Amino acid sequence: MTLHAPRPVADLDAQLDYVVGRVKDVCQRLQEQERGRPRAEQLAAVGQLAAGVAHEVRNPLTGIKFLVEGALRRPNPTPLADEDLRLIRQEVVRIERTVRGLLDFARTPPPARRRHDLRGRVSEAAGVTRGRAEAKPVALTVAAITDPVPASVDRDQLLSLLSNLLLNAIEAAPPGGAVEVSAGRAPDGAPIVDVTDTGPGIDPSVADRLFTPFVTTKPTGTGLGLTIAQRIARDHGGKLIGANRATGGARFTLTLPAAEADDGEAARR
Repeated sequence: MTLHAPRPVADLDAQLDYVVGRVKDVCQRLQEQERGRPRAEQLAAVGQLAAGVAHEVRNPLTGIKFLVEGALRRPNPTPLADEDLRLIRQEVVRIERTVRGLLDFARTPPPARRRHDLRGRVSEAAGVTRGRAEAKPVALTVAAITDPVPASVDRDQLLSLLSNLLLNAIEAAPPGGAVEVSAGRAPDGAPIVDVTDTGPGIDPSVADRLFTPFVTTKPTGTGLGLTIAQRIARDHGGKLIGANRATGGARFTLTLPAAEADDGEAARR
């Protein structure tokens, strides 16, 4: 709006009516823009999701297609060798992993929260991923802490979140490297879980899109793991952040609300 030089006082009512009318017009336009923005953001997200799905599914399908076409080609078919069959199986598993990730991304149920000691859940996630660490090999350590760290969480969802963080850390760490996971409390008393590794750290090219679907630097990654992990954290009223450490490697920190009583149930191990 543009305000001009003052007019005679006799025109004050008319001037105020004009200003009020202009303000209403501007407010209405802003409201219309705000109503349209979520729809535009949803469409953009759907477009990004579709592009990611196409990329993650098309690549393995292309490899499978070439192998099968070679085996069916006439008059000089190329029989499928054991290595070809292993490759086909590997690519099918890759597609299955993408579809499973999409389902988890789209249908994460509300958390069934119960009171748990995070020390037990951290040890459980480390047990699930220790085989991968030993195969690389990477030293996987669970930091010892004496006091319980109670939190109200969905056990299965938290296990999925922590396992994902640990697997990412194991993949990032070089052979002979180290991954450490710990449960504790932030200075304000909030329960936290830290996962650190001795890898190259978070790539600056994806640092600001770390939790965006299908954003990954791994050649066979779907880019959905951290997105799902962040959603689980938010559904629990917490937050998940990732950053590079000054000493090298990356650190992911999960912060949760303080535990709430649930029908008097004691903290589980």
